[in-house]
Amino acid sequence: MRELLVIDKSVALTRVAKISDNKLKTLFVDNHFEQSRQDKIYIGQVIDIVKSLQAAFVDIGTDKKAMLHFKHIPENERNNLKIGTRIAVQVTKEQMGDKGDRLSAFINITGSYAVCLVNETGIAVSKKINDNRDYFKELVQTISQNKFGFIIRTNAQYVSEEVLIKELNYLIQKATELENTKQVLAKGSIFKTEQITYGKWLLQQKLESNELDILCNDEVELNNICNFIQTFMSHIKTTNKLYPVNEALFITVGIEKIFKECLKPKVWLKNGGNIVIEHTEAMTIIDVNSAKAVVKKDVFPLNKFAIEEALLQCIKRNICGIIIIDLVETENSNDKVVLYEYAKELIEQHDPKRMKVYKITDIGLLQLTRTRVNRPLHECLLESVYQLGLKQTKYQMAHIIFQIEEKLRQISQPSIKITFAQQFYGFVTKNNIVNKLEETYKININVEYSNDLTTLYFKLSS
Repeated sequence: MRELLVIDKSVALTRVAKISDNKLKTLFVDNHFEQSRQDKIYIGQVIDIVKSLQAAFVDIGTDKKAMLHFKHIPENERNNLKIGTRIAVQVTKEQMGDKGDRLSAFINITGSYAVCLVNETGIAVSKKINDNRDYFKELVQTISQNKFGFIIRTNAQYVSEEVLIKELNYLIQKATELENTKQVLAKGSIFKTEQITYGKWLLQQKLESNELDILCNDEVELNNICNFIQTFMSHIKTTNKLYPVNEALFITVGIEKIFKECLKPKVWLKNGGNIVIEHTEAMTIIDVNSAKAVVKKDVFPLNKFAIEEALLQCIKRNICGIIIIDLVETENSNDKVVLYEYAKELIEQHDPKRMKVYKITDIGLLQLTRTRVNRPLHECLLESVYQLGLKQTKYQMAHIIFQIEEKLRQISQPSIKITFAQQFYGFVTKNNIVNKLEETYKININVEYSNDLTTLYFKLSS
């Protein structure tokens, strides 16, 4: 069974979709104007040390100072820590809102078969590898010469020694580069371990086949993803197809409508019920409603449909953190046990590494947790605003620029006029949006700004 990876790159966004059995399984979105910081390696500068908190605050070039706890600093660096110290750090928990990110100076560089621990020594082998554990330790020790620590991942037992050695050498090369350049890179610099922003996302994917078809509308991006797969997933055989930059690949493969539905809170179930997904700062709440479903006295089928769809939506939208599913109340206590076991089966099938489920409470709440790897879809493209005390959701600027690109991809004429709402003047000029659109789509763009566009973000005209 071949699987499909669709990479649609534009000025504003990189959208990646994994398709299996002709179904969209999961999505990744990179907002080019506000990229995710999770797991990124930064060159930071200590700006404050608070001994009562046992932590230092570090400037990594973002608006908010990030927190680095003493226990997450190697001893040799902790002893020399002072205000003004330059230090390489990794974002372990990207924060939204007013909070600063959480950092660690114990840096790791992740591959498909191994993890390099830059500031440590020693070799650990996955507990799921039962055979040849000493062989893996000796191999890594021979290659690394105890310069860096390593964790051998479960996948390592399924590949040849040649493939494993190739990845180990790459990880050592990157760790060495970091050690040699961290003192000369400017404050706020990002140390890149790969050329694609969705590398860790791709490594997390459960590929059912060793054959992968890749569709991409950007030549540089296609080369980068092929190099990444050759380095970290060399057992995968790829078939690549390059499309023109103005090709709307999500439309081409028939998933654009599904993508846009993933930005909506309401999802209809096949029995007529629905679930409504609401995000708060602390958690995600998924409410189950009977709606058009014929329930009568038995709500078990409705709750079962809802659990399945809710879990698949969490994977597709990359929802993470605490997730509460508010099931339709049932008086049958045995139903709660069966539904809990059903949820466990689905998680084991679709997302066993990141998602955990807890028993249904007396008031019918199914509780889930899912580890954060990348930003959820709604954080990449949507933002919440409050007007007259009411919470409303609107598109982020990157998504608005992408909507313009959707229209430009359909235009064959040599020039166009774009009228922006006046409030977008600063964003458009600061990010050089017009020049980027002209260069990408080979079109001459005349720009105006208007105070009359109160409900529309922009308007295109000849």
